[in-house]
Amino acid sequence: MTQSNKYQMMVISTTPNLANQLQSDLSEYDFTQYQTVSSAIEACHIRQPEILLFDAQLGGEALLTGLKTLPSGDKIPVVLLVDDDTDATIERITSLGFFDYLLKPVRSSLVGYRIRHILVLSQIYQMQQALRQSEERHRMISNTISDYAYSYIVLEDGSLKKEWSTQAFHDITEYTFQEVDNGGWERLIHPEDIPVAMKRYERLMRGERDVTEFRILTKSGKVRWLLDHGYPVVNERGKVTHIYGAAQDITQRKEDEWMLRQQAEELRIRNEELDAFAYTVAHDLKNPIASMMGFASLMQNYYHKMDEEKILEYLGLITESGYKLKEIINALLLLAGVSKEKEPDITPLDMKIIVDDSKRRLSQLAEETQAEIVYPDDFPIAVGYAPWVEEIWANYLSNAFKYGGRPAKVTVGSDMPQNGTIRFWVRDNGRGLTAEEQSRVFTPFTRLNQVKIEGHGLGLSIVQRIVHRLGGEVGLRSVVGEGSEFSFTLPEWDGTL
Repeated sequence: MTQSNKYQMMVISTTPNLANQLQSDLSEYDFTQYQTVSSAIEACHIRQPEILLFDAQLGGEALLTGLKTLPSGDKIPVVLLVDDDTDATIERITSLGFFDYLLKPVRSSLVGYRIRHILVLSQIYQMQQALRQSEERHRMISNTISDYAYSYIVLEDGSLKKEWSTQAFHDITEYTFQEVDNGGWERLIHPEDIPVAMKRYERLMRGERDVTEFRILTKSGKVRWLLDHGYPVVNERGKVTHIYGAAQDITQRKEDEWMLRQQAEELRIRNEELDAFAYTVAHDLKNPIASMMGFASLMQNYYHKMDEEKILEYLGLITESGYKLKEIINALLLLAGVSKEKEPDITPLDMKIIVDDSKRRLSQLAEETQAEIVYPDDFPIAVGYAPWVEEIWANYLSNAFKYGGRPAKVTVGSDMPQNGTIRFWVRDNGRGLTAEEQSRVFTPFTRLNQVKIEGHGLGLSIVQRIVHRLGGEVGLRSVVGEGSEFSFTLPEWDGTL
């Protein structure tokens, strides 16, 4: 198409340079932009556009009034640019007679897709209105568009008889039109969307244009989304005699929208976790820092009055607080590593060696708490990332040593594999947790201060994040007075490398 013969697209919007953006991305069309309805209608008197993109914020009623002053102004397809696609918005668009809508901010790729779709529909509608096009022409159109178009004759009893359809119907649905035309539509429409399809049929039979999204089931059982535009033709007696339309496969768009919603939900959860994380870390850091500052201040002010034993005691307490700070910082570094690591190196795990290493790391704590730990020589083989799995055991064992009985008696073990999953566990002889405490113990960055279980919040949050990244789940069984069992699951090794 030469420059002078390009389709004319008019944009009525106060968004700066919107037409320039569309012109740059969709050079096969000519775009012009107007800021007001009045200036746009004045331009339409000189040359009417093929399609009009209109920002709904400027007032749809004013535009409709202006279009009535134009020759064939009611035949210009108007696409509304709206802020949302709620049912109320779509109902208002339909009731006012607008052709279609697009969500803001406008994306050039979707505008181009809509323009192509509308131009095809307009051509088909005009051809059928004039009754001048042959079946050969319909087949030519069928071979040049990827969305499918169709035409139905409305019989006296209100039933529909297919007049023609494009080849793309088979490409999208995998059915021939004959297969669904002979009572097979129930198989095509997704069962949950049959009420939607029935309401669409009722609107079309009332002579109303309709734009509806619904799901279909292809012949192979796949679920696909369609955006179906329907245009009824009404005779001089007010009876619908034909229904023309075109359906657009919007499955990819729906999948993208679902993905965006998932990402938005994940971002919301992460933001909530971040707030809780900041609160928890502030409290975890506050105590050792306050302790160090307090004892350092006492020594600074009263050093000359202290004997050597008191000085060594205060230095020991400052050192102990420093080690606590180091533990917290190491935990934060581990958490950052878990969050940033894209694809950890998943290998078969020798769980006995990993538990040995975790126990060795905690040897001083085990000695201080007089902990007794028992575990088997062999474990079922799971797969995971060994450095992270060692941190899981270190957190569970550390909590069992600290919050078990005195002396702490700790048992480590595993269950037989079930459904490709292995459950590993650590049991202690502590006081146990109430049902309410159990429900909150793995909540990200919470801590059970009221029961003096300091340290669970950050450590167990890290454990949960690691286990989820490795494809497993964390668990807790606890009875007050009988101790607790903390567990995690990992995928079973399938024998391959």
